[in-house]
Amino acid sequence: MVVKPDAVPAGVKYDAITFNDVFEHLPNLSVIVTAVRHHLNENGILIINLPVSDGIFFKIARCLARLRADGPMSRMWQKGLPSPHLSYFSRRTVPQLLLRHGFELVHAHDLPSVSINGLYDRIRYDKNLGPLKAAVILLAASALVPLMTFMPSDSRYFVFRKTS
Repeated sequence: MVVKPDAVPAGVKYDAITFNDVFEHLPNLSVIVTAVRHHLNENGILIINLPVSDGIFFKIARCLARLRADGPMSRMWQKGLPSPHLSYFSRRTVPQLLLRHGFELVHAHDLPSVSINGLYDRIRYDKNLGPLKAAVILLAASALVPLMTFMPSDSRYFVFRKTS
């Protein structure tokens, strides 16, 4: 049985389906990937970009959580926000999941971990952070941007092709 997403008319097929920073928010990904496969034409393309657990910020947050400083890890999971992350993947586990559902990895590449443009507003989206703390986080992130090219990225995109 294939579950039909409400936004997709029954029987409609696409050449490409894209998930831009949504995949990690979805429940029951096995059902979702099965539905995506059903709605892709033969050799259709699935593109997913999402945060990955191999990145420097996730690694720092994990280390801090081990020291009982849970705030950064809670933020990585977006706990307390309207749409928290329900899953986190690594560079290795995304292809493993899709391979099990009849997809092959065509291409993958890192995306920048931090974009300064609009960052203050994204930080302030968490209403638990006051303007001063948000400004400190913005300054720290801005200082790290030049170093980010030498560190593992926290965001990646994957391009998959539906196999026969």
